[in-house]
Amino acid sequence: MRFRRGVSLVELLLTMSACTVILTMSAALIHRVMHTQSKMRAFHDPERSALRLSNAFRRDVHRALGAETNDAELQDNVFLRLQLPEGETIEYRQLQGKVTRVQAAIGKPIANEAFAFPPEIELVIRRESPNRMCLTITPDLRVQAAGDGHSPSIAHATPAHLLVEATLNRNSRLSNAKAAQEGSP
Repeated sequence: MRFRRGVSLVELLLTMSACTVILTMSAALIHRVMHTQSKMRAFHDPERSALRLSNAFRRDVHRALGAETNDAELQDNVFLRLQLPEGETIEYRQLQGKVTRVQAAIGKPIANEAFAFPPEIELVIRRESPNRMCLTITPDLRVQAAGDGHSPSIAHATPAHLLVEATLNRNSRLSNAKAAQEGSP
């Protein structure tokens, strides 16, 4: 009795067909995973930017001695200018959804930080009282719906909703209050 040492052509074709099916399914799965990952990144990036912006805004307003929000006095898309001790200033600017924080000392920029948001956000800065600043960022869903003619699903809507309130010159007031408490018997 003789044993076969080779493989028939039919067996080879079946093996190659099975490998082709497996590779095609793997490529489709990888494509789907990459697409889902990019959608998730686009969904979460505004939230990360909102968190970073809220921390920076609070920190800056708490350190600031004064603030300007009057559009007539500000230029270049600046919506807030804070005066810090020792002649430093911090400007917050908005252009097409991107909020930029520019820190300057004696008129020269020393730090620049960008916070990326979708272009359809609405940004509002207002004074709640002489010492209280409020920054609000909300998505303009009317602009999102008008872009492709139908209303966006809640799962794909821009998630950035931000409300930040901070008190001007809070850090020095707290240190003065602490010093007064320690000094009193």
